[in-house]
Amino acid sequence: MPSLPPAPENSIPQGDHILVVDDEPELAESVANLLTENGYQVEITHSAEEAWESLCKRQPILIITDDVMPGASGEELFIWLGDSLQMYEIPIIALGNSFARPTMTTCWGKHFDMYLTKPFNPEELLSFVRRILQPSDGNPRIQI
Repeated sequence: MPSLPPAPENSIPQGDHILVVDDEPELAESVANLLTENGYQVEITHSAEEAWESLCKRQPILIITDDVMPGASGEELFIWLGDSLQMYEIPIIALGNSFARPTMTTCWGKHFDMYLTKPFNPEELLSFVRRILQPSDGNPRIQI
């Protein structure tokens, strides 16, 4: 596994954005456009390494990540999150090509909130995002 710098020792400030991590620029842009059109702020990164750099500067309200990427994979990003940023409870939607993973409750040892198999229905993704950011108790994680 590639090594990354350690997470900062100081608290990471809370952002108001969704972090989209995918090595396919067209897919990342498509997801970002869907979310932006529905009132969310979005940051795109195209690798786990870029995502890590972003996460060490500003905490997103949600991560939407591909599970397989060149270089460090989504798996490794989850491991880094679990090992270094375990104090932050960042919800995660994993996007992948595997039909086996939707039945899992953890992804490489870290809990994820939703798993969508590619290709996915954009409305289903948007529904998952809304469900995660507007829990059943009615108290939204953020206001948009």
